Amino acid sequence: LLNCAAVRRFQRTKNSSDDRNSGSNSDGGDVYVGGIIGVQQNRSGDSWKLRNVVNYGSVFNSNSNYIGGVIAYWVDNGGTLENCFNFGTLSTNFNAGLSQSRGTVGGIVAMFDKPVAGGTTNIVSCQNHGDIKGFGGKAKMANDTGGILGKISMKKTDDYMLLNISDCVNGNITMEANSMTAGIMGWLGPWNNNVSDPQTRIQNVEVRIDRCRNYCVRMDAVSY
Repeated sequence: LLNCAAVRRFQRTKNSSDDRNSGSNSDGGDVYVGGIIGVQQNRSGDSWKLRNVVNYGSVFNSNSNYIGGVIAYWVDNGGTLENCFNFGTLSTNFNAGLSQSRGTVGGIVAMFDKPVAGGTTNIVSCQNHGDIKGFGGKAKMANDTGGILGKISMKKTDDYMLLNISDCVNGNITMEANSMTAGIMGWLGPWNNNVSDPQTRIQNVEVRIDRCRNYCVRMDAVSY
């Protein structure tokens, strides 16, 4: 599967036909835009596989902060991504305007949300060669960004999950974030983000990152 078209989500101002490029703190929301798949909800177990897909189109999400070069939002059971490539620039123009920023961008997968306990997720031989940048600067970018995987948000702190990221490449790109950015994987934590309490920290997730390479030339974030 090959996508060469730009993927754009614009939010129009109220009572207007104008597409909004600037972003507004008052009416932003959680909307998921992916180069290949917007939302992948897998209810049938972790044997699901997606192989040999390429995105060349740039991906832009107006007034929201969830973008994936291949998949924007993955929920429920795990599965396998293999030989998936992104070459498109990933950008947004909005950060939540609340007391804390939010959202995530990933070169291959943006967010894996509340994975079913006991499952396995594999991201194998995937590559990102698209810049990850805010439209209007890093302050407009998502909270967490990752060259391969942006964020995993666990439903329960004691749920077990095995994550394998192997033979993946984050290329010669620029990366921006409002808070944290990383060459391979951006963030892992509880769904409610209460990481200050030791009792709410993730306990049983096993992450294996093997033979991956990060060639990012610039990482820039507001908070860190």
